[in-house]
Amino acid sequence: MKNEELLVKKKILIVDDQDINRSILKRLLISDYDVIEAENGQVALDILDDASQAISLILLDIVMPIMDGYTFLKKAKKNAHISQIPIIVVTQQDNKESEISALAAGATDFLSKPYKPDIVKFRVKSLIRFYEAVSLTTAIEKDKTTELYTREAFFSYVKKQIELTPTKEWSILCFS
Repeated sequence: MKNEELLVKKKILIVDDQDINRSILKRLLISDYDVIEAENGQVALDILDDASQAISLILLDIVMPIMDGYTFLKKAKKNAHISQIPIIVVTQQDNKESEISALAAGATDFLSKPYKPDIVKFRVKSLIRFYEAVSLTTAIEKDKTTELYTREAFFSYVKKQIELTPTKEWSILCFS
C-alpha cells in the first residue's frame, strides 16, 4: 500500500445556493480533499451537527435563501465545535465593506468571485495547516488526563495575563 493511500483526505464543506459555484469549487479541490456540499446555511448546520463529519474548512457564500451566510456565521460562533473550523467567505460582493462585515461576523478569510484557482487552493491549504498547528499546540498545552494546563503553558499564560493588565492585582496559586 502506498503512503498516499494511507492518508485520509481532509473534508471541506462548500455552502452555496448556486450549483455552478459549488461545482467550480469542487472541481478545484476534489483532487486534494473530500468535498461535501450544502445549498444553504441550514443544510450546512445539519451536516455539521452530524458528529461523524470531521470538517476541516468551510467555504461559505453570503447571499443564499433559507439561511444566509451572516446568519450561519452568527450561529457558528455560538457552537463550540463549529467555531473551531476555519470559514472562508466566498462572495460576489467584492468591496471593502463586504469583506469587513464578513470578517467581523466571524469569517476567517474572504475570497471574491470569480474564483482565482491558485489563490483558492493556497488559502484553503494554508488555513487548514494553520488551524491544525493551533490545535496541536493546544493539545500540548493541556494534560490529556486532567485537562489542566501543563506547567510551561500555565506559566506562559500567567505571564501574558500579567503583561496585558500590569495595573491589576493578582493572586496566583500553583500546585506542583
